[in-house]
Amino acid sequence: MTPQPGDFGVVLRTESWWRQPVEALINWGSKSRAYHAFLAVGEGQLIEAEPKGARLAQVGEHLDAVWSDIQMTDAQRVQIAAAGRSYLGCEYNWLDDLAIGLARRGIAPKWVTRRLTDSDAVMCSQLVVIAYRSAGVDPFPGERRDRHPWRPVREVHRPLTRSANAPPSAGDHPCPKEGPAMHIDSAGMVDEVIASLGAIRGSVDDAGLTGFGWAELRGPDGELKLLVPFKNLITDTGDLYNAERSYPLAGSAKTLTAITTGTTAVATCSAAHHFGVGDVVTIAGVTPAGYNGAWVVTAVGGGSGEDGATTFSFYVGTALGAGSAFGTATGPAIGKANRMRVGTGSTAPAKNGAGAAIVTYVSAITASKPFDATYPQLQDLGAGLGKYTVYKTTWNAGEATQNGLNEIALCIDNLAGDIAGTAAFTLSRALLSPVVNKGASDTLAVTWNHKFLGA
Repeated sequence: MTPQPGDFGVVLRTESWWRQPVEALINWGSKSRAYHAFLAVGEGQLIEAEPKGARLAQVGEHLDAVWSDIQMTDAQRVQIAAAGRSYLGCEYNWLDDLAIGLARRGIAPKWVTRRLTDSDAVMCSQLVVIAYRSAGVDPFPGERRDRHPWRPVREVHRPLTRSANAPPSAGDHPCPKEGPAMHIDSAGMVDEVIASLGAIRGSVDDAGLTGFGWAELRGPDGELKLLVPFKNLITDTGDLYNAERSYPLAGSAKTLTAITTGTTAVATCSAAHHFGVGDVVTIAGVTPAGYNGAWVVTAVGGGSGEDGATTFSFYVGTALGAGSAFGTATGPAIGKANRMRVGTGSTAPAKNGAGAAIVTYVSAITASKPFDATYPQLQDLGAGLGKYTVYKTTWNAGEATQNGLNEIALCIDNLAGDIAGTAAFTLSRALLSPVVNKGASDTLAVTWNHKFLGA
């Protein structure tokens, strides 16, 4: 059986205790024949908690594994694999095996209680349980857990109990310690991906805004081949964008040179206006006077460059006649996000300069593409959890066919163009690791979230 992302496997002890003493100790603690558990995370890889820290390994390293066969949705598999990958490097502590074994036998001195409520390390089976909990999936549906063959993977293992508002301390381990990651609803990611990427609540409160997402590479049959979670660096332009959009600041007045008549009028500016569809633009000083006032932009065009549109359309209802005297049009200081770009560069993301935009752009492959039709979307995470804006772009079969896709950017581009873009119109940039090798028949979907959480 070839495991899918989100499946878990176990290895059973087959020798006497004196031949496998360590494995026997684990069996004693868990009351199970299985002594090791791990989680498939896609692309032939698994994550497993080991004495030297949780690591990625090849599925082929455990040819004797017994794999789960639990029915799940693709979204649940994505969540489970992302949560599992988040524990890469997290510590393992052998005392946990002893503590669990004692607790299950009714022996619970203070040191045992402390071990079971500490969140600085995970056991192999605990990693699996936490990942499944994050997606709202029960590893043992309809089964009596005391009779199930995979008993080490059980809720008996300690939960992560660090306070949701506890700040990180010096020397914190890289494993997530965030409580809300374990209380996600099945309909959305909530705090799960934030925790998966190491952004614990304390740091998010300080920042006010964090960006994260994931790329899903699927084969022609729709099977998930690779999941790549990422967190972004929001550029200087992104800071301006989010500040300006929270309370629209008027940009400089743009000089109008023409207005055509019709139920939908088209205005022309003397230079790029930076307006986007849906923006409210105020026109002043124009004849006929009926054009003066606030209008919603329905289309943009003209000009050249990534944000270089010089015309904008707006619905007036009854035609007002062609303009004969022209004044100004004033809209937001910065346009709307409307697309993503992918590239093959590996330069570290930066607030400005080279790392604040796509570094190595590959033309003629549709590397720059607008958001999917129903995006952006607003997600309400619930009381006290904040809200986030969700962006999504899907590259279909035949698009962005390229090996080594290593970078992705969230951009403003009111004119469609096969161009790399610049830092002035790039809101966020992230690196993809592992890199994505997209075949001609593959589909690549990138979901990008900007989460707002007031301190």
